[in-house]
Amino acid sequence: MFNYFPTKQALIDTLYVSIKSDLGQAVGALDSDQSIEQRMRQVWDRWIGWSQANPKDHHVARLLHGARLASEQAQVEGMAALQAATDLLNAAFADGVLVDLPLDYLAGLIEQQLDQAVLAQLSGRQVDIAFAVLWNGISSPSKQATNPPKRVPE
Repeated sequence: MFNYFPTKQALIDTLYVSIKSDLGQAVGALDSDQSIEQRMRQVWDRWIGWSQANPKDHHVARLLHGARLASEQAQVEGMAALQAATDLLNAAFADGVLVDLPLDYLAGLIEQQLDQAVLAQLSGRQVDIAFAVLWNGISSPSKQATNPPKRVPE
């Protein structure tokens, strides 16, 4: 193993960035013609879909991030792989779509909700309800939909 990686940290960082890159590819580009809520739903569905299809990778990424085993640089690179989601969150915050809480807090909350949906093995209507719970918790009251968007077809 250390023939390929000079240190244990290099191995951990490479694994973390690789997993986040795979997730970033699954999330992919977002349709800019859609509302912020609809694009957030795209991220939600794609993230959950990838996590359910890759449960071991999802678990490893959560473990490395939660235990703070991935270096700060690896975490930055991992977030760069999810640039579309990051850009969406920044745009939503800048446009006043999200509640007035620190952006890092909201990002962490979203990731925790995604992780919980995956761990609970939600599907179908449960995923719709979980997204509505998330959206209603992070969006400004004036931006909340009366009919939450359903899964966005790929």
